[in-house]
Order: sequence, then C-alpha cells, then structure tokens
Amino acid sequence: MKNLLPLLLLLALIAPGVTAQVGVNTDNSQAHPSAMLDVKSSNKGLLPPRMTFAEINAIQNPAAGLIIYCTDCGSGTTGALAIFYNGMWYTFNVNCMVPVFPAAGVHTASLSQIVWNWNSVPSATGYKWNTTNNYETATDVGTATSTTESGLPCNTACTRYVWAYNSCGNSGANTLTQSTTQSPAAGVTISASANPVCAGTSVTFTATPVNGGSTPSWQWKKNGTSVPGATNSTYTYAPAHGDLITCQLTSSNPCTPNNPVVSGAITMTVNALVTPSVTIAASANPVCAGTQVTFTATPVNGGTTPVYQWKKNGSNVSGATSVTYSYIPVHGDQITCQLTSNVTCPQTNPVTSGAVTMTVTSVPALPVTGTHLPGETQVTWSWNSVSGAT
Repeated sequence: MKNLLPLLLLLALIAPGVTAQVGVNTDNSQAHPSAMLDVKSSNKGLLPPRMTFAEINAIQNPAAGLIIYCTDCGSGTTGALAIFYNGMWYTFNVNCMVPVFPAAGVHTASLSQIVWNWNSVPSATGYKWNTTNNYETATDVGTATSTTESGLPCNTACTRYVWAYNSCGNSGANTLTQSTTQSPAAGVTISASANPVCAGTSVTFTATPVNGGSTPSWQWKKNGTSVPGATNSTYTYAPAHGDLITCQLTSSNPCTPNNPVVSGAITMTVNALVTPSVTIAASANPVCAGTQVTFTATPVNGGTTPVYQWKKNGSNVSGATSVTYSYIPVHGDQITCQLTSNVTCPQTNPVTSGAVTMTVTSVPALPVTGTHLPGETQVTWSWNSVSGAT
C-alpha cells in the first residue's frame, strides 16, 4: 500500500475525471464516505510537501486550503505549517503541544500499599492521578512522577489513572494496574526438651513459628484440648505416658493464609520408676582369724551393666568393684556394697546394701605352766588359763 499514493496522484494528473474515493491503510478498509482520500496509520503521519518561502510564493493560483510545510517561514527561519486561505498564505503559530500520556513505570507493592510510578513526559508541567477515570476530580501531584497509596486490602488487583498536563491542555488518561501482595503461609513446629522421660519429670516444649509476624499468639493443646494459661512460645509440665502435645499459632501478619495453624503432634513416652536394691552374703561368718572370706552381691533392678563399690567400715575398698569381694577380715569389720544401676528410670540411685559384721575367732596362746603338786602315787599338774580358749 505504501506505493499507492504516488500512483493515485499520478492518475489524478492524467485523468482529471476520476472521482473514486481512495483509502490508504494496512487493513484494507474502505475510505470514509465523506473523504476522497482516507489515510490510516498507527505508527506514521501524513507528510505534506516541503518548500521554501520563495518556492511557495512561486505557486501559480494556489487553491484555498492548500497546505504546504514552509521550511523557512517560522520564527528565526524555522519551519512552519502554511495554508492558503482567502487569497493569502498563513502559517500556524504553535506555542506549545498538549503532552502525551505518561507511560507506566515499575510500581512497588506490599500487603496494604502501592507506590505508583510513571515516566516523565518532556512537554508536561505536571501530573494528575486518580482512582477513577475522571480528570476533573484527579489529585494534582505537581511534577512528581510517583504517589503512594496506603490502606489497601491485601492480595487485591487495583486500577488507577494518570494524566500529564501543561498550559495547552492535558493528555488522555493512562491506566495503571498493580496488585497488593499476600503474606506467605503461617506455620509452626514444636520440640521437646526430652522424650522419652521418667515419670514425674518436667518437660519443656518450644514452638518455632514460620511467618508468625511481630506479635504471634500461641495456644498449647494436650490431647487436643487447650491448656488454660499455656499461651507462650514455651510450655512446661510433667507428662503422662501417651500424651499428645500440639501448639496452635495465630500469625499477626495481615492477609496470611492458613491462619491459625496447628503444629504436628509430639507423643510422649513416659517410663515408670523402678527401685534398685542390693543384698550381700559372706561365704562364712564367724571364721577363724586368718581365714579369707568371699562376699557376693545380689542386685535387684541393677540393669544390664551395674556398677559395684565395696566398702569396709564405711570406706571404699580400692579396686573392689566386682560383684564379689574377697579378703581376710578382722573381728568386728563391717562390710557393705554400693550398687549403681543403669536401669531406665531408677527411683533411687545409687543404693547401699545392709552391713555384714564379721565375727573372727583367734587361736588361743600356749598355756603357761602353773605349780604342780606331787604325791606318793600321783602328780597334780596345773597351768594358767588362756584368754579366748574354749
């Protein structure tokens, strides 16, 4: 189509009787009924002939309405658009141009606020912005190319309008679009200071929030029921076997999906308390002096690897850490054994056996000869008594 206009002009010169309408376009549409020549374009203009002032004046009998672009007719020999009217050439004195609308910039959005931005327009002296497509009620923001709008609902698409203006008028509205954001989903995990535990042991549970905001709210639950007063990020109590502990988090972030949210459950394992004990027995008691005696410990709830410590008269016997202990006692020795159990959840640990008091009998000394009494047919022999002799 771009070569059609010269052809049509040529036809007009050689065939003055041709009266058909002409449309110059890219969409193959017909010319408007009121126009002999209808030119359409979305990216190009109509360029009239360009002449100097002398060349324009050399035109013979110009028709009224003839339009020429005079390259040296403007102020300071600049160009100007000229039209022949009422027997004279006139130039259009254009003091300013109405600005085009501002192109949208990059907007910045948060949960409840949008900073609207647009690009500056060279010929504009100011801008107006509005929530509706109404220039008359728009807010004049002066030469600023941004404005901040707060108090918006989160996760919401917004449409706004902006105009450029100068002393010649205002542009058409440009539509700005942007959505506010949404908070990430809330979440919470919990952990126990110990699990399993022994009966009666206090356990502290700690909650870790995800997107909980600056002031999250907590509610601990035991077996699905809210625990009165348990509204901190930690919760301490002595659990029973099988208790299910969870925590509900309510995020303080606005527009948070999945809010409130409940953590996964911790199932408590609580072991019952057991009582270790130990008894001891001597291989012989009483014994004669110098006799070695073996003592044997018998544990109850000692676990898989119990630890023993034998004691004589209340003091630890060095190296005596086996289930048996052998030595040569003296009369009156008191033997005990301390057991340290490794059983789960001992109620008392370590424990000490009852004492075995040793009775040791000494071998009597040689009797001392006493005074013998001779007779005619007999002798009465005598000797002194010996302590300990029976």
